[in-house]
Amino acid sequence: KDVIARGPIVVACGSSGDAAGAKTGAVVSPDRACTTGSGAHVLVPGIARGVVLDDAYVYTAQLGSVVRAPRAGGALETLTTVGDPSGLVGDATSLYFFGSHPAGEPDPRGKVSSEQALYALPRAGSAPVVLLDATGGRMLASDSDALYWTNGGAVEQLALATKARTSSPLDRASSVEAMVLGGDTLYLAVYTISVENVSG
Repeated sequence: KDVIARGPIVVACGSSGDAAGAKTGAVVSPDRACTTGSGAHVLVPGIARGVVLDDAYVYTAQLGSVVRAPRAGGALETLTTVGDPSGLVGDATSLYFFGSHPAGEPDPRGKVSSEQALYALPRAGSAPVVLLDATGGRMLASDSDALYWTNGGAVEQLALATKARTSSPLDRASSVEAMVLGGDTLYLAVYTISVENVSG
């Protein structure tokens, strides 16, 4: 059987008609009451930038941190703080995400520029490790062997064992809107703009 979706979990709480609720995404379990009235209990308040589940916890990236909460409800735990984390995915041992860190010396006004990196965070608990520096992307997918992400006009792959990186360019004017791994295949939803030269 092909499993398209499995619960119980949704990512949202509130509605577009409720300004406060619309600004606050949430990782929620639909069998409890929602604080914004949609009938679901908020496990992790705030904007969710990727959701990962295991038997005990719900993990998500938020503005400035990667956090987890027990699936049955309970205290929110911050696993790490990092600038602007996004694209959270996971495998059996680690969480992976993009985040920013300070780069270089302060400018004359005292400001330090930042650079994006690809991080690994062991689920067992320890500091995040930079897998690739000076790289970023829109979304991530993972299996036990590699990470995949979109970066401008290409799909990137990083072998976890060797750290070898490969790039597969997309057609010009194409962008990946969604991707998912199924078995040994990476499925992409690609949006392409075509331009026709019409004369006459």
